[in-house]
Parts: sequence; C-alpha cells; structure tokens
Amino acid sequence: MTTRLHVADFLPGEASCHFARTTFRSSGRSQAAPDYHCHDFLELFWVEDGSGVEVTPQGRHALRPGTITLVAMDDAHSFATDGSRCRIVNLAFRTALWQELRARLLPLAPDPFAVPGLKRLEAPASCLVDLALFVEEVEGGARSRAATERLLLNVLWLMERERARSRVKGPAWLSEAVAALTEPALLSQGTHALVQLSGRSAEHLAREARRWLGKTPTEVSYAARRLVVSEDSPLAICLDCGLANLGHFYRLFQARMHTTPQRWRKQQRRIVQPGA
Repeated sequence: MTTRLHVADFLPGEASCHFARTTFRSSGRSQAAPDYHCHDFLELFWVEDGSGVEVTPQGRHALRPGTITLVAMDDAHSFATDGSRCRIVNLAFRTALWQELRARLLPLAPDPFAVPGLKRLEAPASCLVDLALFVEEVEGGARSRAATERLLLNVLWLMERERARSRVKGPAWLSEAVAALTEPALLSQGTHALVQLSGRSAEHLAREARRWLGKTPTEVSYAARRLVVSEDSPLAICLDCGLANLGHFYRLFQARMHTTPQRWRKQQRRIVQPGA
C-alpha cells in the first residue's frame, strides 16, 4: 500500500520549506511488503549518521553517511534499517518553487529530480561538513523562499562538484582543481585559475593533465572560456584548440561539460553576465 503525503500538511502559511532531522531504528519485526509513501511535493534528504536502506519499487538502495537523495513528486519509497539506526536530514518544498528556480537560473541544465542517474549520490562522509554549513540557516528557523533556494542550490552544487571529482582519475589535487573550475567566477580565468587551484607549476599541471585526462589544461578550459567571453563560433574555437575534427571537439566538450557548446554558452552567460 502507498500513502500519499500532501504539501498542505507540511507547509502551513508562508513557509517555503519543511525541515526535519529524523532517526529511524529497527523495529525488530519482519515486514512482508514495504509500507511505501509518496508526495505531491519535492524532497531531498541526506544521511548524517548510521546506516539503512531506502526501498523503492525499483529496488533497495543502501544509505550511509554522505548519501544524498532527491525525491520527485509521486516517487514511492520507504525506509528500513539494517538492524541499527539511521539519522537523516530532510527538506520538503513545493514543486512550483523548484520549477520557478530552475526556469530562472538553470533553464538548460537537466532536471536532477527527473533524471534517475542524477537523483542519488554517494558523497564521501567528509561532505557532511559542507552540508552542515549549508543547512544552518534553515535549521535555525528560516523558512523563506530565499533561504530554501540557497540550501537547494548549495546541495545541487555539491552534488555536481563530487560527480566532477569522481570523473577525474589521478591525484586528488587534480580532480579537486578540475571540479572547482566549474564555478563561473573561476571558469572566466581559464588556465590561470587551474594553476592557482592546483598549487602546481603550469608545466607540472600540463604533464599531469595530459597523463590523466588525455588533454592539457588549455584544452580543458580554453574552449569553455572562449564560448562565454567571445562571439567566436564553435568551429573557430575548435580549430583554435588545435583540433581539426569538429565532431571530436563536440564529444570532448560533452564529456567534460555534459552539454553542447551552444547550450553551455547560453547557460554560463546567464550566470557570468547577468542582465546581458
């Protein structure tokens, strides 16, 4: 059986979000079938302590400290423990708030609440320090739209940062530098930002990037930077990077930025040059 939860029961008055910290413990009783629930709102949660299982019609998903999950409207799920306890931090908010935020700031990005591969992240437990800072405002009682949007954007940024790190093989300093370069303020500085972020010389950075990424820092960042700050066509930028095959350039760009050059240009200009 699936119980449907309603936003009106959680968000009275002017509140834009519902915040809770909940601990699940084993009941010690076997259960023939999961007691699912779904919502008419969106939800995100992460595990602070302990371990457990999120049960969905698609299967069982292990929960451990650092696990972050996005729950879309009508996603059915339930929780179980593995014999101990599991403490989660939960944020519930109206679907309209997310739709308006996404239309305003992230119109070209995939909707993480709608793409199965983006709904769940096994972040390292060290990310709990960042999450604790992100949630301070709401945990302190703020329920405004601005506070809710800040928390949402921070958590989504952290998820993308950790995915970027996981895609980069090689030393930790290189993956962290590449992940940080996704921030628009740093992206606009190009290769110079990578050198500063890595703490290595440009020569050493170039050797390690070629070894682990198959391309130099200039090839990693130059094309993305040019798309934002110039009016040059993707073909011109492709040739300027020393690549003769436009299709190969598109594949490299898609693998690194998860979008096409044209969409990247539009999205980043909305962020780097607001009002332009």
